[in-house]
Amino acid sequence: MVAYQLIKNNFLSMFSQPLPFIKEYLNQLEVALKQENSLNSLSKIQWCWLAFCLMGILVTNSICWAKFERAGLKSYKKMALSAMFRRAKIAWNRLLICSVRAVLHKHGITEGVLVIDDKDHSRSKNAEKLHHLHKIRDKKTSGYFCGQNIVFLQLVTKKFCIPFSFAFYSPDPVLTRWQQEVRKLKKLGVSKKDRPKEPKRSIEYPKKYTLALQLLKNFACEFPAFKVTCVLADALYGNSLFVDGVEGIWPGVQIITQLRKNQKVM
Repeated sequence: MVAYQLIKNNFLSMFSQPLPFIKEYLNQLEVALKQENSLNSLSKIQWCWLAFCLMGILVTNSICWAKFERAGLKSYKKMALSAMFRRAKIAWNRLLICSVRAVLHKHGITEGVLVIDDKDHSRSKNAEKLHHLHKIRDKKTSGYFCGQNIVFLQLVTKKFCIPFSFAFYSPDPVLTRWQQEVRKLKKLGVSKKDRPKEPKRSIEYPKKYTLALQLLKNFACEFPAFKVTCVLADALYGNSLFVDGVEGIWPGVQIITQLRKNQKVM
């Protein structure tokens, strides 16, 4: 019993005193937040909560309140950790940007490559209230699952790769219903002139390349002095609108993307 209590106290001491690199990172993040807006600075409780969460991620290799609670030997309850996340007045919309700024400043990074990509994430069938939840085709099974599609921007430098920002993509439900109806009419042999016309896309459901361009514009606004040596994207973004949009942000920058099967090289 005494040995168990000793081990428990040592483990709790480790969690109450985060590792040196976590302390250093949070202090640099605090400076970046204050430089941007003094109102965005972290309180002592918020600083400790973030430190505990980072320690939890390091120990459990996951982001899960229940696992954090167990790893911390219930020094913090999962409900308390969750409540802090939901109710704390932390500048969440600036946290990632300032984090990137702090890391770049620490390592003296002034140039790099921007990578655009997107990824499907499967969600529970009961998760009906998640943002932009929709039916996604499963490439492995040729079936469908309920999930979210995230378009993300990643910064690649000579020393490391870090995420910068992301946006949720969802197909326009009106366009989706129109496409389904057109497919049915095609099978029935209905001519194009007798089929319903394509509806206009809603501004609430932009295309993926539009979201990608917005992420790139945000990066240019946040880091105007940063030298972007190349923008990398897959074939989905290899159209003239995307390429021209990138040229408008960084004239003359190299753009690398895949050729699609319906494109020609002149």
